[in-house]
Amino acid sequence: MNALRVLMSHHDRIEGLLVDLSQAVELAREALFRDLTRSLERHLEVEETVVFPTVAPRLILVKAAPFADEHKDIREALAQMGGTLSGPDFLRKLEELHDVVVRHISDEEIELFAEVKRRFDVDELDELGERIEQAMQAMQAMQAGGPLEQRPEPHAEQELEPEEEAENHAEPPE
Repeated sequence: MNALRVLMSHHDRIEGLLVDLSQAVELAREALFRDLTRSLERHLEVEETVVFPTVAPRLILVKAAPFADEHKDIREALAQMGGTLSGPDFLRKLEELHDVVVRHISDEEIELFAEVKRRFDVDELDELGERIEQAMQAMQAMQAGGPLEQRPEPHAEQELEPEEEAENHAEPPE
């Protein structure tokens, strides 16, 4: 699947979890927050270990470093949220987290994705999308207590099976 579509689906899931958390009754917040934290951590990790190292060498108009810096802001806001799942600070801290996450997603989808579309062809985006999905699956398995697999190398070439190759030749988003 196209890397940009994969990342946008992650963004949609994270934004949905933020909305769910904002509307949740106090008893449901802990489970939703845990899900949000896991989703965000996996997403940030895959961007830092797979996406940014792959796209950074080809970027001309934008650089990957500011997006990685935004990850620090997200992690800080997430850490501050952890102790405030109830009480008067909950909505304020959630709004702060929401703002930093949405700003990052917007910056990425508008600035970074536009240049990535110009610098990578469809096959390269499909291959990167496959590597993103493999890294996410490995992280999910580790978080679920499954078999520990090594983190994929950022520039490791992945061979696709002929069926997978045919499925992954979708057009990149406009």
